[in-house]
Amino acid sequence: LSRLLHGATVSMAVAYLATGLALLIGVGIGLLSGYFKGWLDLSTMRFVDLVLSMPFLLIAIVLQKVWVVEGTVAPLMVLCVILGGLSWTTLARVTRAKTMEASSQEYVQAARALGVSHARILVRHILPNIAGPIIALATLMVARMIIAESALSFLGLGVRPPTASWGSMLSESESLKIAAPHLLLLPATLIATAVFGFNLFGEGLRDAFDPKE
Repeated sequence: LSRLLHGATVSMAVAYLATGLALLIGVGIGLLSGYFKGWLDLSTMRFVDLVLSMPFLLIAIVLQKVWVVEGTVAPLMVLCVILGGLSWTTLARVTRAKTMEASSQEYVQAARALGVSHARILVRHILPNIAGPIIALATLMVARMIIAESALSFLGLGVRPPTASWGSMLSESESLKIAAPHLLLLPATLIATAVFGFNLFGEGLRDAFDPKE
């Protein structure tokens, strides 16, 4: 029970930090791309397509092996950076589309006519009006990060012993699935429950922020 509780804090911390990093990158790129358009939009969207073409789990495994072996950063922080750095593309595309829609509205045109700076328009006028879908998508992303962390830890490439996470507990209990199946069943149940809960919460937020509802 103690390891399950401690593993929850580690798994959730990785999921939250990785999602926060993905939000920072994706929303920033999406805002700039959707607002300024032109060559900046073209180049950033091609870069997004390039990142999307990469196999997520394979790249994460390679980067984790390289950074943990050759680097001096704590493996937990490396895991957060890798997961967040590979997961921002959907946020960037959604933010770009919403920014393009918002930038054509009358209140943005009025702000430009009054001489308001681009940075102030983005932060004070556009971002608050597109925050709803972004928050809903970020909630769904937390569930994805929990699964990714659990998969990497299960493969021995995520959280390392003696630190406990739900994924590492699955890996440690695999050899005991016959003698002590509860050691494998309990962390798997918590992973499924957390992912299901965040997915339901994200779907609820998306429906709440949908103007058509």
